[in-house]
Amino acid sequence: MSLLQMSAAGSALILCVAALRALTRRCLPRQTFSLLWLAAALRLLLPVSIPLPVSLPVSVSASLGADTLQSAAAEAAISSSGQALPASAAGAGNESLSAGTEGIPLWAALWLAGSVCLALGFVLLYLRGMRRFRASLPDETSGVRDWLARHRLLRPLQVRRSDLISSPLTYGILRPVILLPRETEDAALRYVLTHEYVHVRRFDGAAKLLFAAALCLHWWNPLAWLMAVLASRDMEFSCDAQALRILGEGERAAYARTLLDMEERRTSPITFSNHFSKTPMQERIEAIVKFKKSSTLSVILAVVLALSSITAFAAPSENSADPSAGGATETSAGETEHESGEVVVLDGEIGQTYVIDDLIFEIVSDEEINQVLSDSKSQTRASTRRWSIDLTGDSMSKSFAVTSSYPYAKVWIQNSGSSDIIFTITKGSSTGTVVGGKSYKIAAGTSLNVWSSNKWSAGTYYANFTSGKADMVGVAACRVASTIAELDI
Repeated sequence: MSLLQMSAAGSALILCVAALRALTRRCLPRQTFSLLWLAAALRLLLPVSIPLPVSLPVSVSASLGADTLQSAAAEAAISSSGQALPASAAGAGNESLSAGTEGIPLWAALWLAGSVCLALGFVLLYLRGMRRFRASLPDETSGVRDWLARHRLLRPLQVRRSDLISSPLTYGILRPVILLPRETEDAALRYVLTHEYVHVRRFDGAAKLLFAAALCLHWWNPLAWLMAVLASRDMEFSCDAQALRILGEGERAAYARTLLDMEERRTSPITFSNHFSKTPMQERIEAIVKFKKSSTLSVILAVVLALSSITAFAAPSENSADPSAGGATETSAGETEHESGEVVVLDGEIGQTYVIDDLIFEIVSDEEINQVLSDSKSQTRASTRRWSIDLTGDSMSKSFAVTSSYPYAKVWIQNSGSSDIIFTITKGSSTGTVVGGKSYKIAAGTSLNVWSSNKWSAGTYYANFTSGKADMVGVAACRVASTIAELDI
């Protein structure tokens, strides 16, 4: 998945969670929303999709919408300037063309600058906080020792005190520390430690790192910031609820008073640490006062919603585009058709263009094919014609080499027969890794070329042609060049 697809799919999930939160936050366990926000952050960070046998409209439509937008932009660039903008990168695990271009696009430079600046800001805040934390001293009082003895974890847990903070917090993931203000009263100690213990036990520090990473990658997306803000609030609400389950409902008033006391003392937050008091106080106090144990129905609904978040990582099945169709579906002009086995049908009018991952396909005239095959001495381009062949039999493969001096390639194919030709490009051998992970069906009577606006990584590639119904009839040719312009005939 491209960055745009990841952001679109993540944005769709963020909007769904935000809407669900507004409608049901009073009747669903708060932990439900914390889990859903984690799913949204992972959707923004992980460029993967899980194929499922059914169509899932929310996340899938967002992903396909981003893909359509990207393809349309590339096609518009082709029609206006004759040269395509770089297409999105191929899916993970598939051999793709290298992402290098003649120069870094302006949008990529701006995105990288913003990501680096935000990441540096988070790192500086973290380092500043760690300097303050290291000035703390271990709390060796009997009350804290007894509490630690009753609340053991597989990870070593410390409680420390500091004069440099005004409200309790936790930091560290593998070696967590609960840091208390030096003047923390004994009456509030039990409530504060229980709250921070819940943060530690649930790895909320790691969750905050995920949200920070999502912000660094998608800083330009306002919905990513909305996710970070609401996720931080729901993390605290959920922690309050869990702390009250441990302490007992009878402790609600005392717990709320402690919360208010800490709010009066708080200072500016430090990123990646969990504070006892950092979210809108009125809403938190209201939630504490109205706290009650979740009903069985609400827990079941919460589990269903949390499990359903996996649809954010779902990719549509090739056969699920039209439930009433028994395989392939018809498409309008300018669209591609996907069948079982990732086969893309290529057919249309002369000049029609398909942008599929890194590859660009253009329907051309027979005259262009003949010109490519011609040995005319008037062609003074720097491009090198690697080969031209007649397509015969039911299967053929032909190799072509791409080097650092000639990093661009274009293949022309003319299907003059009565049956379709299945075409793939592989690297290393005729049975090697398929570039783009797809096969392409060239309809009978169709002539086209295929190329990429990105440089191909150096190596030996194979153009593979097969026909399962009848012997192939047609021709194919290949050129490599030092620049994209040199590919033109």
